[in-house]
Amino acid sequence: MALASIAAGQSIYHGNGFVGKDVDMFRPPCASACRDALSKYRLSAAQAIRGRASSPGGLVMFETSPECYASDPGFLQSTAYCIHARCESDASITQAVLEDWWASYLVGRSPSQPKPAVSYGAALYQTVTESQWAVISEEDVLNRTTLARDDIYLALYNAEYHLELSKERNVDFGLALFISGLAIPVAISWLRFVPFPSRIATRFSATFIDPPVFGRRHREPIGGAFLMPTRGQAIFIIYLVAVNAIFCCVGYTTTTSPSLSSTRGQPNTFFPTPKTELLTYIASRTGVLSFANIPLLIAYSSRNNPLLLLLTDWSHSTYLLLHRYIALIATGQALAHTALYVYLNHGAGAFPAITTARFWIWGVACTGAMVLLAGPASFLPLRRRCYEVFLALHVWLAALVLVAGYLHVWYRSPGASAARDSEGWIVCLAVPIWAAERVLRVLRLARHGVRRARVSLVVDEARDGEGAEYVRVDIPGVVATGNAYLYFPTLSWRVWENHPFSVAGNMLPADPAATSHSQVVAVPNVIVIAGGVGITAVAPLIRARTGGAAGGGGGGGGGGGGGRTRLFWAVRSAELARAASDILGKEALDEGGSVLGQVVVGGSGGKRLDIRGILDKEVPRAGSETAVVVCGPGGMADEVRAVVGELARQGRFVRLVDEAFSW
Repeated sequence: MALASIAAGQSIYHGNGFVGKDVDMFRPPCASACRDALSKYRLSAAQAIRGRASSPGGLVMFETSPECYASDPGFLQSTAYCIHARCESDASITQAVLEDWWASYLVGRSPSQPKPAVSYGAALYQTVTESQWAVISEEDVLNRTTLARDDIYLALYNAEYHLELSKERNVDFGLALFISGLAIPVAISWLRFVPFPSRIATRFSATFIDPPVFGRRHREPIGGAFLMPTRGQAIFIIYLVAVNAIFCCVGYTTTTSPSLSSTRGQPNTFFPTPKTELLTYIASRTGVLSFANIPLLIAYSSRNNPLLLLLTDWSHSTYLLLHRYIALIATGQALAHTALYVYLNHGAGAFPAITTARFWIWGVACTGAMVLLAGPASFLPLRRRCYEVFLALHVWLAALVLVAGYLHVWYRSPGASAARDSEGWIVCLAVPIWAAERVLRVLRLARHGVRRARVSLVVDEARDGEGAEYVRVDIPGVVATGNAYLYFPTLSWRVWENHPFSVAGNMLPADPAATSHSQVVAVPNVIVIAGGVGITAVAPLIRARTGGAAGGGGGGGGGGGGGRTRLFWAVRSAELARAASDILGKEALDEGGSVLGQVVVGGSGGKRLDIRGILDKEVPRAGSETAVVVCGPGGMADEVRAVVGELARQGRFVRLVDEAFSW
């Protein structure tokens, strides 16, 4: 008896992409099974493997070159007849499909392989002249036309068909995750253009969208380590968790038909039992879905993502929150993927051997980096107290995940350039999304160039300059809104470091039109509640509604539709209050004007704004809409959120705009 050695990669698909979309694995499976069943035989030109003249059982070991497969008449004619006999019952497999498969995959899967000496049709025509057919034994040389054994063919067909089907579904579910993760936020955001009755929409938001899931704390961390999502955020998080869990549990098809061989419990070449087959498919699915979530979480974290940040009205803080939950989901799937393969290899007695394999080492490195990223490296106190440490760890560990993940699937199938069904998620999606965001950063930097700025400390003079808390940066000739990331290349050798700053305003006539509060500007009544330096985030809105920009027209305390604007500000530093006068404009801080409601100046033990009393008084019980804009400490923002929700549920026409930015 002779043993055959299938050339490396000949039964594995090639090409970079996704199985079932732009990459074929074994399609058509009847042709691939015929080829692999007959390639087990020794051909006339096959060479014995040097140093391994025989196996322990005395069987000859040999290898067959691609040139031998391309030219051997017995192999070509036997394979052609097998394909004709096995594939003719499938009407979807045309002669053209078989000719294309024959030219591309009969010899092997290498791009440099030789073409078959004759076409499929010519080889099949030559078999018609054969007067005798037989199934030769495995120890014989395939030097004449022979039939493929039914049991070997069926086991190969089942293995290749179900494996490719499993990988196609992995791709389908992964793409569904990725596309829905991008499309649903856009679709939900566009609902704001649907003319729902305003009062019904306001009450709906106050009941199902804005409040925290439990309790009254959203911006203020629970236990100093956990941010409670809002109900609207939680709905989408529940969707992400549910769809990932469902996709990990459904859509598996295994080989369950009875065996045609008395020595085989299941006719499947790759898997000895249905349990092993199912667990392998689940392990593969969890790994693919983990990789499919990586480009999504990169997109959520990108500060320059035009699709999400321009087509939706969701804040960057919301996307960062979703980014963290997607990371937890992907990490859980990676751990499940690892645990299942440990169980399968341990049961087969192969675990000690694979622990030294490079694909295993890189896979463990990838999973370990994901665990660190989702856990200690992203711990909330670390993010807030040691921002630079957090950022450096995040960048390096994220790079390790991408590199280690790629090398894991690369070394898993080193003989075939694309026997890596998870490669596409990194090469085709994750890395391009990350690179595009970095390119946009460079373009934005190039647009503004290197500027000189006037940096000053806002100091409370009563403390003789000690304990200065705020830094003011004035950059001439730059127009910006919202949050801006500033680089300070002359202050440190770490020129790549950047920090987010709130843009208080632009000293240009175009300031009102450039504000990021365009929707709120048109609301008849606006109540602005700010805490400390939070005044910088709401300053553009106040300027836009009061005409406080240089060259802007006077707007009084009014807003769109003849409404009004009211400002309530709690600030610890008197110097900060004075410094804000040239940002907000004289009218906003005029104690006799219609804009200023109250400014409370004092330390931590001083006066506080009576949030409930202010809103109960200022929000009309009937009439036009009121927007409450808040930017301040977490406790203040949460109190405003709670009171606005209560008033809206009581029937007042009021909505919340939370301008806080958090990591």
